[in-house]
Amino acid sequence: MLAGTITSIATGFASAADVVNVTSPTTNWTAISYAATTPDPSSDHQTGGGEGDIVGSLGHASTYTAFGDAGTPALTDGTLGFRVRLGADSNPVGFDGAFFVGLDANNDGGLDLFVGVNNAGSGDHIGIWAPGTGANISPNTTSIENPAAVSYTETAANFSFTAVNLTIDPSVGTATDLNADGKNDYFLTFSVPFQYDRGATRRARHHRLQPGFTPYLRARHFHSRK
Repeated sequence: MLAGTITSIATGFASAADVVNVTSPTTNWTAISYAATTPDPSSDHQTGGGEGDIVGSLGHASTYTAFGDAGTPALTDGTLGFRVRLGADSNPVGFDGAFFVGLDANNDGGLDLFVGVNNAGSGDHIGIWAPGTGANISPNTTSIENPAAVSYTETAANFSFTAVNLTIDPSVGTATDLNADGKNDYFLTFSVPFQYDRGATRRARHHRLQPGFTPYLRARHFHSRK
């Protein structure tokens, strides 16, 4: 079930380090901007809980990305990270939904693969998914193949679900409840090895990729809960 859909283009990473620190403050991340529009309307989710609501405002981004370059100038290694702001940590404690980012690696309008977190079943994991048989050019044509083509065990190094506060978002001030549901917002953050993104993309849509492509991301974000 879609809780929010947003499309953006990122042609580079303003913040780069050797690795992606999933607990680092937002000042170390690149906010994904959406021109003059609200990053994601609050209370547009269909799950009945704030944890299923992607939230943002003109002053507070809903989604961020980061790239860890592994200490090399190459764009073929390193780590790719994403962070999304959700409206709450609903019962039970901890993230128990699924969040996917669809990547258009060659900017042709179609999604080439998905990266994300799936905690909606019995085996919590971070993964890379191939697109399904749909056209994958709009929300109602989006499909994802299951199971994940590549999956990773969630660890403190690649996964974080943290309350929004002045430590993780120094500019937040008192705006810690953007959807006004009486619960603190939370950041869901995860990372995947970038070389596997490239490999999975080639397998998924090898005929559409440019050799040695630069990460050019058109991301559609989908969040669901069990």
